[in-house]
Amino acid sequence: MSDYRIEKITIGKLHEFAQKALTDGAHYKVLPITPERALAQSKNPAASKDDIGLLVIYHKDQCIGYRGFMPCWAKSGEDIYKLHAPTTFYVAPDYRGKIIYKEQTVAAYLNTVIFQSGYESIGTGISDYSVRYYKRDKRFRRIPPLPYLRINIGWIAPFSSAFRKLSRIKMLKTIRGFLNRCSHFSRKTIDYGISLILKTLLMPAGCENDPELDEIPVDKVLPLEENCKDVQSDKIISLYRDESIINWMLQYPWIKEDKEYLSTYYFAKQRERFEYSAYHLVEKKDRKHVGYVVYSISTENGYTTLKILDYKTLAKKYEPYILKLAMDISKNENVNVIEGSNDFWCYLRDRPLLRKITGRFDRIYLVWGKKDGIFEQCGYSFKLDYCDCDKPFS
Repeated sequence: MSDYRIEKITIGKLHEFAQKALTDGAHYKVLPITPERALAQSKNPAASKDDIGLLVIYHKDQCIGYRGFMPCWAKSGEDIYKLHAPTTFYVAPDYRGKIIYKEQTVAAYLNTVIFQSGYESIGTGISDYSVRYYKRDKRFRRIPPLPYLRINIGWIAPFSSAFRKLSRIKMLKTIRGFLNRCSHFSRKTIDYGISLILKTLLMPAGCENDPELDEIPVDKVLPLEENCKDVQSDKIISLYRDESIINWMLQYPWIKEDKEYLSTYYFAKQRERFEYSAYHLVEKKDRKHVGYVVYSISTENGYTTLKILDYKTLAKKYEPYILKLAMDISKNENVNVIEGSNDFWCYLRDRPLLRKITGRFDRIYLVWGKKDGIFEQCGYSFKLDYCDCDKPFS
């Protein structure tokens, strides 16, 4: 163990550390965090400067792995608590499974250090490989998963979707530009005609009787003037995202640096596109602000996903418009799949075609708590949400 050491990087020092690591290729062939992502995390409204944001493990002063954390808020009753959601977890291939301390591997020892800190944490978006690892570590508790929806728009835009799929085949790389033009032309012509024919069948239930709304693009969302606050049971925990958290996400996206660090940063994914779109919803008649919604659009290897992220309305009757707006944006942005909360399922049940192209999936959650902590006090009862942890950032 004498050849190994762990460094705890606090949120207040995270950006400085990232800049140093980037220029020190001799010791950081494995880059633990990019300066852009470090800067974003340093602005987190839920974090204090002394919170641990990153654990880095070294072997003879060479970085061989790391584990990142994002402080976030949780709510139980009217009380707000701080949790630490894992964001990144990486061990260099040569050190995976290597025992370094008291029968613990590099990965297990990284977890031991964070357990010893006394933090309580909840994580999701876990890869299949990581799930197998966590099953072996009995310190983690698996809670019931979160159901969510995926609407496969490609089924109602068959021609442009087919050309997109062809353009992703390596053997057709030389005519990729032609295929992309065919996809664009099909979307504007044949598929557009199909969507007009199917429009009434694809309209989310409830939109017909809604007051007429306008969506106004905004750079940041404003709080709604609610008559009363939503107070949940003090025996249920939910992750809490207010407007300050949402606006922090909009101002400091994590993905914009991805292409630059592909060779050194494991969590850099090559995206052709990643952006957020935020809207205020207002009634056309009196221009009253009745809600907001945030979407993300991400294109990876020619495949585009629109996610319905944070949203809030003054009344349930406005919610179907959020799904309708997502459908409208998808037609204009050549989207393959819409993802969002399972709460939208009630607006699909009376729409056979829309329901037919919608799949229901589950997202795994793992938590670890401490004796007499908030998890134990609430009996590990959670109200989960599509925007939990770091999922909205990717």
